[in-house]
Amino acid sequence: MKHFVNKYQYGPKEVEESMGAWWLRKYRVPLLALLAMFLVFAGAAAVTGNAVWMVPGVTGIFGFLMFLVRERQAVSREKENIVRTYHVSDPFMRVEIDHEIRTIVSNTRNSIPLAGVEGVIVTKHMIVLQLSHDMSLGLKKDSFERGSAEECLAFMKEQVEKNRKDRKEFSRKKKK
Repeated sequence: MKHFVNKYQYGPKEVEESMGAWWLRKYRVPLLALLAMFLVFAGAAAVTGNAVWMVPGVTGIFGFLMFLVRERQAVSREKENIVRTYHVSDPFMRVEIDHEIRTIVSNTRNSIPLAGVEGVIVTKHMIVLQLSHDMSLGLKKDSFERGSAEECLAFMKEQVEKNRKDRKEFSRKKKK
């Protein structure tokens, strides 16, 4: 069984990078729809020469701006939750991954089954695990004490694929 240990301080930079990546992945379809809406109506305004077509397109831009505001609010709430929960703005985090994922943050311990991993996002400095129940967990790439970021990423991608197959199989059996 593979075993990984990741230790780092979960500070404001890590919160912004991991939460930002999670939000973009979670809401990519609505964001693309808003962008497409803007482009279609802007194109219609250009082709017809009628600026009235831009009104619905501008709505798409407002939707995009609202997304940015909501994402910033979520990051801000996460930072506030960290301070409220751990009484510091950048708690020390230890994540161990083997047959399950265990997190230790300021004497708080949690475990997450590997079956709860739904996706993996790679950013410049982080590997962000998308977990069930709209949760995420960041792993800092340069902070692996056991294993490496590349090995962990490969392991988690395999796990995500296994979980997808298991969920499909479960759904198929449930329908019978």
